[in-house]
Amino acid sequence: MSVATLKPLFSPRSVAVVGASRHEGSLGTFVLRSLLQAEFEGPILPVSPEHDSLLGVLCHRSIEQLPLAPDLAVVCTPAQTLASCVEALGRRGTRAAIVMTAVRDPAARATLRAAARKSGLRLLGPDSSGIQVPGAHLNASWMAGRARAGSVALVSHSGSLIDGMLPWAESRSIGFSHVVCAVEGSADVDLGDVLDYLATDGTARALLLYVRSLRDSRKFLSAARALSRIKPVIVIKPGFGNGEAGMVFPSGEALPGVDPDLVYDAAISRAGMLRVRDIDELFDAAETLTRGRRPRGERLAIVGNGLGPAEMAASALREGGGKLASLSPQTYAALGLPAAEVLDLGRDATPRRYREAVSLLLADPGVDAVLVMHAQTALAPAEACSGEVVAAARAGERLVFTCWLGADPHGEAQRRFTEAGIANYRTPEKAVRAFLRLVHYQRSQYLLAQTPATPLPDSATRRAREEARALIHAALEGGRLWLDEEEARALLALYGIQSAPARLAVSPEDAVRIARELGYPVTLRLSMRANAARVALSSDVSVREEATALFAQPGAEVAGTPGPRVVVQAVRSRPDALVLMAGIASDPVFGRVIHLGPGGLQKRIDEGGALSLPPLNLALAEAMIARTRIADMVAQTFNRSRLDEVGLALLLLRLSEMAVDLPELMLLQMNPLLADRLGAVAEQVHVAIERPRQGHPALSIRPYPGELEEELTLKDGSKVRARPVRPEDEPAYSRLLERLSPDDLYSRFGKAGPVPREVALQLIHIDYDREMSFVALEGEEILGVVDSMTSADNSEAEYSIFVRSDRKRAGLGRALMEKMIRYCRQRGTGRLWGMVLKTNVAMLSLDFKLGFAPDMRAEPDEYMEKMVLKL
Repeated sequence: MSVATLKPLFSPRSVAVVGASRHEGSLGTFVLRSLLQAEFEGPILPVSPEHDSLLGVLCHRSIEQLPLAPDLAVVCTPAQTLASCVEALGRRGTRAAIVMTAVRDPAARATLRAAARKSGLRLLGPDSSGIQVPGAHLNASWMAGRARAGSVALVSHSGSLIDGMLPWAESRSIGFSHVVCAVEGSADVDLGDVLDYLATDGTARALLLYVRSLRDSRKFLSAARALSRIKPVIVIKPGFGNGEAGMVFPSGEALPGVDPDLVYDAAISRAGMLRVRDIDELFDAAETLTRGRRPRGERLAIVGNGLGPAEMAASALREGGGKLASLSPQTYAALGLPAAEVLDLGRDATPRRYREAVSLLLADPGVDAVLVMHAQTALAPAEACSGEVVAAARAGERLVFTCWLGADPHGEAQRRFTEAGIANYRTPEKAVRAFLRLVHYQRSQYLLAQTPATPLPDSATRRAREEARALIHAALEGGRLWLDEEEARALLALYGIQSAPARLAVSPEDAVRIARELGYPVTLRLSMRANAARVALSSDVSVREEATALFAQPGAEVAGTPGPRVVVQAVRSRPDALVLMAGIASDPVFGRVIHLGPGGLQKRIDEGGALSLPPLNLALAEAMIARTRIADMVAQTFNRSRLDEVGLALLLLRLSEMAVDLPELMLLQMNPLLADRLGAVAEQVHVAIERPRQGHPALSIRPYPGELEEELTLKDGSKVRARPVRPEDEPAYSRLLERLSPDDLYSRFGKAGPVPREVALQLIHIDYDREMSFVALEGEEILGVVDSMTSADNSEAEYSIFVRSDRKRAGLGRALMEKMIRYCRQRGTGRLWGMVLKTNVAMLSLDFKLGFAPDMRAEPDEYMEKMVLKL
């Protein structure tokens, strides 16, 4: 649903409280008092059949007797009455409700959800602590504290956590734009909906988010990715027990699974958000991300008037995986200091000395950010030194932050830093952790900016994918959930992933004869499986080719006398190869996960490895490799392995393609995976499969649907390229909006002025599952756009369309509408509808030609016509 349906929840003009009474501990009366104390400016309407008035406010006997339809209702009645109350509110015309009563029974929650959907009423809860919007004087909650107004939104799955955080934030003079208890398992409005709304609300500059668990990871990640492109999002997420990874058991052999907490880490980073571990760090991160500049890179210069504190900061930086800046000889000479990891200006450093040093560091090309430290001395007063640092920082373009040891948190130095947008910290460790958070946030933003494309496959690729699907489907039809070894290796080969050669089953006599003919020594040992002997040939790669030539059917039995068979396997000689592990794992919340890291017996996926959510592109694959310990492994071999990192990145891309193409692929484990300058080869492979489950998509991030790209033919025979919108379309999209006439802007956006950037970003950063936006391009310029937003049950979709003002009457609008109609029919949507200005004769005419008709059931509107097409 559109975020516009949430406006009555966060910005109501009137509020009803259903269930208030004079009984001790009445939840409804507590909410009524909260609304009155916040000085809500609209009508407050208590509903109580028992009382004429409460807290000096006139009561109404029933919902039906309310003098007006309230925008928002807070429902605090017993659980068994909730559904009937919500239905009555919907009939009365209420557009949003907060249900504070707890409902544990899933069936009762479903009934409540159905009651709300009858009228399209948006429902937050049940068991919600409510919301506060301090700037609008709205406190529709039973939270113990009252938030002061500010520019940070706080959204939490836990009302208790909010109760603990509000006094803590008040003690630090931190204010909020919104405080929302969006409980997990809400009947309607969930975290994804709240994030979508906050992306368009200009009063919220940053978001603090407490997540306990997720029900719809795809919806959440879609909303989070759209929001975090324009505002910092900081997440606190409790871990899972002892962090143990799950295990998978194929045929009695245990394979390592993935730690759910690490998957959350990967998902949060991929969505451009920052994860923190405690409340103190949460607010520190908010202060850091909403103030001042961001670092250009990861190289930090540390300067101060004491060696001890500076060395503590450097130690914390190294422990956190950070990088100290390497200064040029010219900078050291200008500073008059010897080359060192940290710069000690001496206890006699003057304010002027501080300014000179910071200016020189900001000019050094090897510096991305500067931490300035200070301890009070007679020659270096805190206030004067802070003023000189502020002056130097304003003259530069890089990040400067400070650690003023022992300074008054309300003193003149702190005031100067605050006014200049410079974050100041009380200890070296807190300052360095803040910098590392910025670095991690920048990395997450880099991951967010990646949009893996899925180009149309060529004929050979299509055939390979069809073979892969047929292979998996045959195994499933046979009742198997694991591919055998030959099938697993064949599956890898279809995606261009090399594996060790297949084993060839022959008689012992023939195996010995072949080995001797090839000039290789023979070793016989009895295998524990299938009563077979195993023949180990020396490890030259030519063995594989020659053995394969002798046996056209790998694995086929050779004619001869009955008896034990022999398994012949040729193994490459790769003594310097790194032993890695890679593959695809499954998480119950986020679906398929790509993993890479050190391998070998008893190795776990989280031991020096990295996880990422598919789909991947080359940049994401390279970033994933950089997060592992593989670079350390290469260094430990003195670079003998000469690792082919490009080949390893391409292998990750192949795994990503498999995860996208094959939703049945539950687990693919390559361990050991040998990697060196020749590439990577899987020595052992395990593949588990499952039938797709309804309501459990294999991917949390839907890949770009390249199959929807096509050419559209216009009235004059000319052609334009149409495709789904992509995040990198922002510049062209902005140029299109700038070229719309005031009338066209009004028709599409309901206002003739400029479109805010956050609105434009939401239109191009979409979830292809629930939204679709097709752009028509001529070269790199966008000529027109058609959007649709589909309801959760796919019963209907709302469209909107606009064409560049100077490209009308060429048939482009009709071509785009026909493409959207084809798309909606293909996905089985029930009907397509849109709101059209009655003065927009051209659009109304086009709708009639395409088969749309006015919705006779819609409420009459003086300005708009609801046009509907049954699909």
